[in-house]
Amino acid sequence: MKSYGLKDLMNFGDDEFDLSKVDFTAELLSCVPRHAALHYRVLPVFQNPDGALGVAFSGPPDLDMLDGLTHLLKRQIHLRAANAQALDGLIRRLYGPDAGRGR
Repeated sequence: MKSYGLKDLMNFGDDEFDLSKVDFTAELLSCVPRHAALHYRVLPVFQNPDGALGVAFSGPPDLDMLDGLTHLLKRQIHLRAANAQALDGLIRRLYGPDAGRGR
């Protein structure tokens, strides 16, 4: 697996990823278990043929989050910055009504 440094995280881009264009299929959502989506506040947004997974997040880039997801999911992770409000709403809608409430 590729290792990431702070430089990689700082080069993720200034544009927010458009979550409205993602087809959140059951297969895609199964790539990130509910507990991981809630803990790291992320959503899977694409899966490459090579197995790499695109993950939407909000807030500043976080090496601990990236390392934790890479270790848990055992695949390369590509971070995509997203609007915090849109991301939180989708996490609640897609992972269940208790998502984001600490349950």
